[in-house]
Amino acid sequence: MIQTCIPAQAKADFLAGVHTLDDQYRIVLYGSSADLDDCCVGYIPQGEVSGKGYRQGGMPLKNPKVWVDRGAGCLTFDSVTLPNSTITARGYMIINASKGNKAICIVDWGAEYTSTEGPFNVRIASDQVVFD
Repeated sequence: MIQTCIPAQAKADFLAGVHTLDDQYRIVLYGSSADLDDCCVGYIPQGEVSGKGYRQGGMPLKNPKVWVDRGAGCLTFDSVTLPNSTITARGYMIINASKGNKAICIVDWGAEYTSTEGPFNVRIASDQVVFD
């Protein structure tokens, strides 16, 4: 099961100043067999997708953007596209590769999405990494 959340440790890490905008963030895709919830502290290889066009350990995220919306702190990145892939994923984890692959955010799309010899696009919505 994948639970959409900001893991508890990530909240503490942000308050302690562990994560910065200059760090290297990655997005790791997971299938429906993954077990991810608010207790995750970092990258977990179990349940990570595999297939053509996807590299284990995730893909780099670029251009972090931070702002406040209705009293909540928000973070997003540019969308990611795997141009020629054959994978099936149900969600993702954002990790901070600069800080020992610590977990930042977990998202369950609610369904599996598949690409077959084509593009797989991941858009990080502005309401998915929110500190309320």
